[in-house]
Amino acid sequence: WCFPFCAAAIALLETASADNWPRFRGENGSGLSEQPGIPVQWTENDYAWKAELPHVGHSAPVIWEKTLFVTSATEGGSERFLHCLDADSGKQRWQASVKLGESKKHLKNSWASSTPTTDGQRVYVMFADSEKLMITAWDFAGTQVWTKDLGSYESEHNLGVSPIIQDGLLIVPNDQVGPSNLLALNPETGET
Repeated sequence: WCFPFCAAAIALLETASADNWPRFRGENGSGLSEQPGIPVQWTENDYAWKAELPHVGHSAPVIWEKTLFVTSATEGGSERFLHCLDADSGKQRWQASVKLGESKKHLKNSWASSTPTTDGQRVYVMFADSEKLMITAWDFAGTQVWTKDLGSYESEHNLGVSPIIQDGLLIVPNDQVGPSNLLALNPETGET
């Protein structure tokens, strides 16, 4: 399985006042951008590039300056991927993966639906199977900095929530069937 991934026009990325898009739905979670010239409806002429990524994923991309991150997973979810691309060209800089158990999911979901978040130093990704809910941090060079196992995970639809950075903390929603919680982690170490 492959899924096409398209990026916005390069002119949007090159503007001097370009905003980072560090989390699901952008800077403040509103899904709105202050950038001028973003089309309301997209045509082939509005893309600077397209990149074919392996496997399947429903996460949104996040961008910090010239670096773009997005996730995918193998069918069944036994391997989950974080892709780092050059935001100007769409060329893959590196790819990291984690092995998890195969798990069920909703028909309209994927095993890579959680959107990463970034603070410009590290990128943070959540993946889950029935045995564990993990959040992992990588630096922008592709080195895994830390990983934290939050315990078992049970959901009718599989993981869909996304972490965010707020006030210097990595906020992790552990929303599942049964006991759930909201964690604030140190982005440098993963400590609660």
